[in-house]
Amino acid sequence: MKKILLFVLLATGFVLQSQHVFAQQNTVFYSQINYDATLSNLWGYADNNREYAIVGTTAGTYVVDVTNPVAPVQVGFVPGGYSFWREIKTWSHYAYVVDDEAGEGLVIIDLSALPSGGVTATNWYGNNGVSFTRSHTIFIDENGVAYLFGANYGQGGAIMVDLAANPTNPNVLGVYDGTYIHDGYARNDTLWAGQIYDGRLMAIDVTDKTNPVELGFVNTPGNFTHNCWMSDDGKTIFTTDEVSSSFLTSYDITDVTDIRELDRIQSNPGSGVIIHNTYVRGNFVISSYYRDGVTIHDATYPDNLIQVASYDTSPLSGDGFNGAWGVYPYLPSGNLLVSDMEEGLFVIGAFPYQAAYLTGAVTDANTGQPLAGVEITIVSGTSLPKHTNLEGVYNTGTLDGGNYSVQFTKAGYEPMVLPDVFLINGIQTTLNAAMQPLPNFTFQGQVLNMNWQPIPNAQVRFTNPDFNYLVTTNSEGYFWVPSFYNGNYDIIAGKWGYRTFGLTAQEIPIDAPFLTIQLEDGYYDDFAFDFGWTTSGTSDTGGEWTRQDPTGTTFGGGQVFNPEDDVNSDFGTECFVTGNADLFDFVNNGTVTLTSPTFDLTQYGDAWLSYQLWFVNLGQFGLGTNDKVTVKLSNGTDEATLQLLEGPDTQFPLWNWTPYTYQVSQYLAPSANMRLIIEATADFNQNELLECGFDVLSIVDSTGTVGIQNLPLQTTAQALVSPNPFTTQTTITLPNIAGNTPLLLTLFDVTGRPIYSQTAASGNTIYIQRNNLPPGLYLYAVTNATGTTLARGKLAAE
Repeated sequence: MKKILLFVLLATGFVLQSQHVFAQQNTVFYSQINYDATLSNLWGYADNNREYAIVGTTAGTYVVDVTNPVAPVQVGFVPGGYSFWREIKTWSHYAYVVDDEAGEGLVIIDLSALPSGGVTATNWYGNNGVSFTRSHTIFIDENGVAYLFGANYGQGGAIMVDLAANPTNPNVLGVYDGTYIHDGYARNDTLWAGQIYDGRLMAIDVTDKTNPVELGFVNTPGNFTHNCWMSDDGKTIFTTDEVSSSFLTSYDITDVTDIRELDRIQSNPGSGVIIHNTYVRGNFVISSYYRDGVTIHDATYPDNLIQVASYDTSPLSGDGFNGAWGVYPYLPSGNLLVSDMEEGLFVIGAFPYQAAYLTGAVTDANTGQPLAGVEITIVSGTSLPKHTNLEGVYNTGTLDGGNYSVQFTKAGYEPMVLPDVFLINGIQTTLNAAMQPLPNFTFQGQVLNMNWQPIPNAQVRFTNPDFNYLVTTNSEGYFWVPSFYNGNYDIIAGKWGYRTFGLTAQEIPIDAPFLTIQLEDGYYDDFAFDFGWTTSGTSDTGGEWTRQDPTGTTFGGGQVFNPEDDVNSDFGTECFVTGNADLFDFVNNGTVTLTSPTFDLTQYGDAWLSYQLWFVNLGQFGLGTNDKVTVKLSNGTDEATLQLLEGPDTQFPLWNWTPYTYQVSQYLAPSANMRLIIEATADFNQNELLECGFDVLSIVDSTGTVGIQNLPLQTTAQALVSPNPFTTQTTITLPNIAGNTPLLLTLFDVTGRPIYSQTAASGNTIYIQRNNLPPGLYLYAVTNATGTTLARGKLAAE
């Protein structure tokens, strides 16, 4: 990004800069001021036909005259101790500033002498038996009551303070201390509290400030409720969740005992970007969206949010706590003030207008019944696809009116496109549709073992982008899938005590024959199915083991914390992770345990056990770490530790799935009651973050008795392997093969997946270098130029 210095305001700590061009929509850049400090939130103030920005930074609070938006001028500065968080609101001619680090209480800034006389400030720390030095956020209602949220008093709920009677030395009216509140909004003696660690928005009657009464609550989509703001008519409230891939969400609050979600929207789906603060002006909702800058949504219909304007203040993108912290949309001029943490103060002209709205209902053409989950796309429109609700009703729209085609799609139905739909800005158009169902049939099959005996209670899954069928076999191994649609499917089948079977992109036509699937004996689990693992234990911040498709989270400078994907070479997308809700669903002050079903190794000649592990233990603020993960093996009588990773283990490649392999007999005598136990343990230290993952358990027999996939052997050539096991290198020699025979060596992991190959142009010996091959058991196959398998066997790397 190139910036051009215009001029420096001496002794002010900021620099006025020219525009840097990022994405924008219905907005205009006016000016930017870059500070030496990191910015937090900001607020605005207007008096005597002049407009001001009040900007919180790590160094204190700046007051900037933005009356001329292209030439802002600093007119005041209140220095303060270092605090990453500063939040500001105004009442009368005073600005009220709180911080969550410097310990300066409530800083009261007198703005009455502006623009020429500067500003003065005093500090207030409470009274009437309530004292504090820090507060996370502040809100001031229409009656001049300030709500100090997240203070270092009690649980950090809300301290209610009367500013109207005495704005420079107010009295504490009461405290809500039911739980921690991160931020909130109050009107008509009802407080709407963002109870961030409970993941909910709570309505509280504060008519009697000494006796607040909880009225009702709703959990927000990201379970990390950050802030909220109410519509002008008081019927709708909008919330944000400060987590990756978060939503702006609208709720009907006409009945506080039955708060109902109306709509949710993201500015940039799939990017992981985080929404931060949102505000309402008229029918528009204006939000600071961290690395996406500022967005404006048309909320004329709160159940149909449509983005109509934006300005990206940050050169960064995607997930991360950088970029636009706050936005102030209430200046009389209509200009926006934006505080970007790294890029400074922005003054932006915003010119949003009402969108063109589309609504309707979708039904089944044969039955007339409403269809839920239909995807509606305005072709070439600006909005993302929307879906019908349980009643078959949809609401969508686009920024600009015009002539559009509208597409309707749903699995099991013929796609349809309705052309020549004329949409008008500010007008809601109705378009109904009736969709024709596709033909379907009942698909059936049987799951057998390698001796052609039925396997009861085996699970079989058929998936493609439109369908996901999961069935279980009966006592004779048969399964039926009703209402099946022809197409290409990925098929997997499995049961504990067998090795999972899979096919990719298998065509199943409407006249498909009976499907027979055979499973090999053995133990393999990549958690595509639920084979009955058990979880136990608790921690203070969640973090219990859960089998899910993992939701990736990042921390700090984008370090991966919770994995985004399971091991990509296995079946399905699931694995076990320690918490999967959001960044703050991790292990703290407790032990959470994952335990396998029992497995019988008495028939194995030489059992080898392998798995893949994810382990991340991060310390905030440069602090050390000492959390750990322990993997144990039990035979029902004794228990042995296979692995212990603690703190920033330098032997463990962080932020990656890592394979491990163990020879069971080196640790315990095999039995019929074996179990694997994985424990994640964290002490009480919220400055540490611990996340673990577990995937792809496999047990094979190196003697070939149980659980080894058959490699086709078409000759009886003898292979000599020495040394085996090996540390740095080994050789495979085929003494009965002519010395001029070209050979190809392929190594497989214990799941049968090829991982390495090399050729020997001539001679009957292949030299294998260890290089980066992890310790463990491997299968090998040696083939000739025609693909004939000459030899196969097992290699052990130590």
